[in-house]
Amino acid sequence: KLRPVQYAAQVYTDAKSGARVPTLFAAVERAFKQHRKRVSTAVLNEVLQDALRRKQPPAGGLAKRPRIYYATQAATRPPTFVFFCSDPSRITREYRQYMENQLRESIDLSCTPIRLFWRPSHDR
Repeated sequence: KLRPVQYAAQVYTDAKSGARVPTLFAAVERAFKQHRKRVSTAVLNEVLQDALRRKQPPAGGLAKRPRIYYATQAATRPPTFVFFCSDPSRITREYRQYMENQLRESIDLSCTPIRLFWRPSHDR
């Protein structure tokens, strides 16, 4: 299993007979569209709020639970998202993975790499 590219679609083909080659081209087209996908901030923040309702970031010891205020898409090729929160250093690796999975499922980014950045929000 290729851990760094778990998101990639797997398509099995037969070089001799050419079986399932159209499926391969369809998968490439889907990945290309997802790689260039642009998501509005409103939709992205709806996904964020749904994910937060399901699971809050862990508090970690006696520390106060970090807050995630909002997210925005900073770029495409690959889709890049910036999350603004109270203290990015307190967002655990597991929670970052959870948020990536929520984005992949909710916005249909299952076939492309995505990048997530966590920034402190100085406005709050």
